[in-house]
Amino acid sequence: MASRRYGTRGATRCRPWPPQGTAPSRRTAAGTACRTSRRSTRSPSGRTSSPTCSPSSMPSPSPRAYFQQRWRQPGQAEADFGRYNIRCVVRTIYVLFSGREIPAAEQGQEAMDLADGSAPLPEWFTEEDLDVYAALYENSGFGYPIKMPYGSLDKMATQLEARFEVPVLMVMGEDYVMKLPGFEAAVRGGMMAGFAPDLKVAFVPEGRHFVQEQFPTQVNELLLGFLKDHP
Repeated sequence: MASRRYGTRGATRCRPWPPQGTAPSRRTAAGTACRTSRRSTRSPSGRTSSPTCSPSSMPSPSPRAYFQQRWRQPGQAEADFGRYNIRCVVRTIYVLFSGREIPAAEQGQEAMDLADGSAPLPEWFTEEDLDVYAALYENSGFGYPIKMPYGSLDKMATQLEARFEVPVLMVMGEDYVMKLPGFEAAVRGGMMAGFAPDLKVAFVPEGRHFVQEQFPTQVNELLLGFLKDHP
């Protein structure tokens, strides 16, 4: 069913919709092609928020800016993703955010402008995985993943009195998150302890954005060890 809904697996190509000449469209990477989904992005309700550290250390918008920063602007990510079908969006995000470098945009460029259907998936993420994820997002939309944390950073910055009163384990890919400006100083300098007094930080040396999928065995061992230490 997933193959019928999203087309032939392993041959996803991405192009904005409508076609050029019928409506304004943005520039995309050469040789890409994919039809848009009819389903609009929706934000699931009934979610709860969590304590967070201030986003003030994140870089300000600039001619070349991180997408995490741009997605703080209401509607920007939704408009970008809405030009493509769900499977193409999920595929592009996994390709872009699985590299060693954090994706950044040129002025006037969006994440999906970098879509390249010829780029291979990460070795740990299969076409079958992509089918399952695309089907799930087809049902839920991208609303909540965009809102939390990106679209809520400014709002959460006003709730800095919130604290985790339970033990907390934070697992991160060391090869990735430490490249965010100000992040290494905040984490290694102990700033997070102010929000989670009983905090354990664990780094996966070669881990990147999707560290739990890239190194599931290591992450599971960390989780099980943490639960064993906190029965």
